[in-house]
Amino acid sequence: MTAPFLWIAMPLGLAVVLFFLRAWPRAIAFVGAGLSLVLAFAAWQLPLDAPVALGVTTLRVSSTLEVLGRSFTISDVDRPLLVVLFLLSAAWSLGAVLARPVNLFVPVSLAITSLLIAALSVEPFLYAALLIEIAVLLSVPLLVPPGQRPGRGVFRFLAFQTIGMPFILFVGWLLVGVEASPSDLDLVVRAAVLIGLGFAFLLAVFPFHSWLPMLGEEADPFVVAFLALMLPGVVSLFAMGFLNRYAWLRDSADVYSLLAIQGAVMVLLGGLGAALQKNLGKVLGYTALFEIGLSLLSISLVDQHGTGFFFALLLPRSLALIVLGIGVSRLKHLTGGGLTRADLRSLGWQHPAVSISVLVALFTLAGVPLLAAFPVRLGLWMALAGQSLWLAGAALLGGGGLLLSGLRFLLTLISQPDPEEEKVEVFTPDQEDAYTQTPVFLRWFLFGIGSFALLLIGIFPQWVYPLLADLQAIFPQLVP
Repeated sequence: MTAPFLWIAMPLGLAVVLFFLRAWPRAIAFVGAGLSLVLAFAAWQLPLDAPVALGVTTLRVSSTLEVLGRSFTISDVDRPLLVVLFLLSAAWSLGAVLARPVNLFVPVSLAITSLLIAALSVEPFLYAALLIEIAVLLSVPLLVPPGQRPGRGVFRFLAFQTIGMPFILFVGWLLVGVEASPSDLDLVVRAAVLIGLGFAFLLAVFPFHSWLPMLGEEADPFVVAFLALMLPGVVSLFAMGFLNRYAWLRDSADVYSLLAIQGAVMVLLGGLGAALQKNLGKVLGYTALFEIGLSLLSISLVDQHGTGFFFALLLPRSLALIVLGIGVSRLKHLTGGGLTRADLRSLGWQHPAVSISVLVALFTLAGVPLLAAFPVRLGLWMALAGQSLWLAGAALLGGGGLLLSGLRFLLTLISQPDPEEEKVEVFTPDQEDAYTQTPVFLRWFLFGIGSFALLLIGIFPQWVYPLLADLQAIFPQLVP
């Protein structure tokens, strides 16, 4: 058995099976979560390229799989990342029980996770761009359910992601020349420009960011949160692979300056943009932009343990976006599709569990003390201040904008209800048949456990964050 077969082909095959069982969405949600947990456990326990005793037999999992002359390689240092990705896949599948996305969500999300893992492991690396594009195309049925017309955000999302792919493909061709003639300055500059443009499109970096807030308003918030976490996260890892692989790129001070500037622009754009929004779906999109900016700022601090900050930010970001996506999606169902402040007025009194989870997630992403993101944000702010007070100020100002947005929606949710107004929960027929039997105690438990985890990690960060230290081994050249 090979590692790529176990962690790429097998979940991809199960996703196909679950696709044909989509008429039972709650059942496949638990099945998908169970399989993801099994794969996460296997990634944690199974060593690669070494025999493992299983009763009277032995099992050896090799790290490489050859397919049509292309190799997929998963090494021992990649196993912690696999654990994280499949734990996230399990969390998204369980979240579907409450968020009630389209019935395709669990199989498609599992397939997207498998394709993104394949993108990180394929050689030559330029095929990663094709795999990411396939994952993007697979997400379209989640964003545009059958019977609905796609909005402008979906078209922009597809356009920007597709435009970014050829840049990465051209880079693969140019880098062959750069490796042969590293002293050719013109060739190096062209390769660097193409790399920058390709990742700017794929990461939704300014000015190619507009699709994220638009999707937040148009599409299912749970699906948008999933894509806003998984796609930029994996693309960021792909970009860090370039820095780890090529010394001429890694040793360029201009690269890190550009990353820092773009990161500052993104945190300001995301935080202040969220503060000005009246639609909670758009706030979700701007929050994702803010998090992308923090990732860029972390990577720019490569000489000051920036890689450690990047991976440490994954935990609070992932958990908070899952909780936020579930909560905003539920609020959208409760209001019949509206997420403006007028639609959400007084819902906090009628649905406290949902409202509290949304607010806790927003405040976590804003970096409020005693919540999960604060310990890492504090270290990041101090490192940024050591490099430039302007960068630290931008990060703090962006976080302040996100905090202001959370406070505005807090006041909206706890405003006095109108006695003549009644909120009616609206579902599509398939959602009503599949999900309205969810027990009330299970809803409260799932909402409560997410919010409680965000609080617990913030109070006792020493219990969790050291577990993420092994992730840095993926990029040994980026660890000081």
